[in-house]
Amino acid sequence: MEITVAIAAGARTAHGHVGFCPAFEVTPAVEVATEYDGVEATVAAAEVLPWGVRVDVRLAEPAEEPLEIPVDLVARCQG
Repeated sequence: MEITVAIAAGARTAHGHVGFCPAFEVTPAVEVATEYDGVEATVAAAEVLPWGVRVDVRLAEPAEEPLEIPVDLVARCQG
């Protein structure tokens, strides 16, 4: 799945949230990545729970203008 995380002008970080419905029975393994090449950005699955995940996006420099960073997300049941 893909989500878009909006970053305000002047900001270096932003967060997105994805809920799992139905929830996983255990905490899933989550992989996130972005192919966005407009700015240097790192993405991470910051908080993973059976019912959802928080995705953090961090820029190397503050955004000069509002940005929308596409993030690919895959959640898999472990074991």
